[in-house]
Amino acid sequence: MNEKLKMSFVGAAAKFNYDLNSLEELTNPKRVDQYILSELNELLELNNKSVMQARAEYFKIPGTVPSDYEQKLIRIEDSDQYVLAGIRHFGQNPKKPFIYIWANFKIEENKMESITKNILPYFEIFNPLHISYMCSPKLLSKHENSNNFSVSQKFYIANLKRIHAHTFPNKNKELTLEKIENQDYYSWYEKEYSLFHQMAPEMRDIVPVNNFELMEKCREENLLYYGTVNNEKVGLIAAEKNDIFGIKGIYINEIMIAKDYRGNKYSESLLANFAASLPKSVKVLWSHIDSRNIPSTKSALNLGQKVFSIECFYKL
Repeated sequence: MNEKLKMSFVGAAAKFNYDLNSLEELTNPKRVDQYILSELNELLELNNKSVMQARAEYFKIPGTVPSDYEQKLIRIEDSDQYVLAGIRHFGQNPKKPFIYIWANFKIEENKMESITKNILPYFEIFNPLHISYMCSPKLLSKHENSNNFSVSQKFYIANLKRIHAHTFPNKNKELTLEKIENQDYYSWYEKEYSLFHQMAPEMRDIVPVNNFELMEKCREENLLYYGTVNNEKVGLIAAEKNDIFGIKGIYINEIMIAKDYRGNKYSESLLANFAASLPKSVKVLWSHIDSRNIPSTKSALNLGQKVFSIECFYKL
C-alpha cells in the first residue's frame, strides 16, 4: 500500500471513526494522524507470514490456509474507495467469525450492500456472521435505522481533570487504594467473578474474567490495586500504560466490585482514587465497555468519561 493510499485511510478514520472533540484541549491533529497511522501499520503486520500461520493453526478452521487470514485491500466497485478487510473471531471463538473492515471513506447504510458484495467472496470459507467497523458516536444515528445493525462495544475516554473534579457521597470517601504486591489476588478475583456469573449467567460472555497473564502485566506496571474500606477488600482495579492519539494515557482493563459491596458506587470511587494516584504526566484514562454492560456504562458516564468511538456490527 503506497503512502498516499495509507493516508486516505488515516484521514477517514480521524473524521469518521472517532469523535476527537472528546479530547477537548488535548487534541493535536498531527499527533492524532501519527497515532492512527501507527494503528494502521500494526493492522498490516497481521499479514506477516508467521502471524497468518499461527492464526490458522490456532483456529483450525477446516479447509482454510494461512493466506485466508490476510488483511486484504479490496476496491469497492469501480471507484477510489477501498477497505482493508480481515477475518476475526468474537471472543477467540472459531464458531463466531466476523469480518473487520477499515474504510478510506464514510461507511453508511446505503453502502453496506456494495461493501458486502465486494468483500464477502474473500471470506466465505469462514461463514462470517457479521461485518464489524468503527464509527464516531456523532454518526451513530445514520446506522441505527438498519435492522441488521447493532452496537458491540463503546470506547470511552476521560480527561483526568474531569475525574479529579468529581465529588462522591460521604460513605465512599473512606475507600482507599492498596497496591497489590503478590499473586495471591487472583484466586480472590476469580472467586468473585464466579459468584457474579452465578448470579448473572447472561453476563458470562459479556463481562468475562481476565486471564492471569493480563492481570500480572498490570501488576508488573504497578497499576493493580485493591479498593479497601475499613481494611476490607471491596474491589479491584487493573490498568496498563497505553498512550492514545499521542497523549500520555492509561488503559483500564478491569474494575471489579466484590459481591457484598455492589450497588454503592464504589466503582466510581475506586476509579477516582486510582486517577488521583497517577503522575501528572498522565492526561487521559480510556477503556472499552460492552454496550450491554449497563452498570459499567453508567459509572463511566457519571465520572465524566465520553464515548469517542463505537464498534458496529452489521449482520450478514
